[in-house]
Amino acid sequence: MRLMDYPSFWVETEHLRRSLQALEGKVAWSGELLGKPYVFKDREHAGQLLAQLVLKDEKFRGDLVLAIPNGGIPVGVVLAVSLGLKFDLAI
Repeated sequence: MRLMDYPSFWVETEHLRRSLQALEGKVAWSGELLGKPYVFKDREHAGQLLAQLVLKDEKFRGDLVLAIPNGGIPVGVVLAVSLGLKFDLAI
């Protein structure tokens, strides 16, 4: 069974959309990507797309990218390099 075929998938996706809208300006997200399976080719691609989202909004400016292990490190490295920021780990 595909993820999108589960009865609760669209209900949960809509709940997530409303939650993210409530956090507007505090969380970088794209409604175009929400609810789509296999959005990213790999973690590097995810970092590139996240960098594009961050660059679109002046609110998301800083001097450090913090990444968490188990998947976040490759994304964070690409994000930091793309934005010219320092990189560190949160463990």
